[in-house]
Amino acid sequence: IQSCGMIGDGRIFLQGTNYLSTGAFIPDPTGGSAHGFQIIDYLQSPLEYLVYPYGQMVIPLDDSRVWMAGGRQNLDGDGNLGNDPPAGVTREFNLDTMVFSQGADPNLSERTWGYWDPWIEADTYAVACGGVDGNVESNPNTLVEIFNLATQEVLLAASLDRNRPGCNMNVLDDGTILITGGHAEGDAITDGGAILVPYFD
Repeated sequence: IQSCGMIGDGRIFLQGTNYLSTGAFIPDPTGGSAHGFQIIDYLQSPLEYLVYPYGQMVIPLDDSRVWMAGGRQNLDGDGNLGNDPPAGVTREFNLDTMVFSQGADPNLSERTWGYWDPWIEADTYAVACGGVDGNVESNPNTLVEIFNLATQEVLLAASLDRNRPGCNMNVLDDGTILITGGHAEGDAITDGGAILVPYFD
């Protein structure tokens, strides 16, 4: 499994390395071990969206749809994403029809293994951390971006105070973005976090 996300009705979208491990997982409401897994309908999904990248961002949109972007294709199977191409496509997956389709494209920076969080305005999300390729420690992504999926706009792109490979991100109640942790092995730890307060003119 490469990425996952839970939608509003409790179903979990799982993306694996092929269509047999990609689909919807339905947890047992009684808490037991029984479950159902539905694989995607690859015959009905357009071929250009049938990609299974590593480290892709998965954002639940409502009770049936998830949006995906970023990540890298490990086409040569060597586990080194730094020599592999980006996915190069944004997609939506519908858990009711089990079909992929084209997704909104806000032209975000290339990012693998990043973190996302809903921002405080409708249809807006913040994303940070991760890497520009598969090597998060050597090539971390230093941008914090706020984007709107409805208008397909990047509203803000701000650089972190320093490289923070392996960091985490959270959006606070007032829209402030908190970046915690993250440092390269052997580097001095100068502080524990960073705070970004977005201002728009």
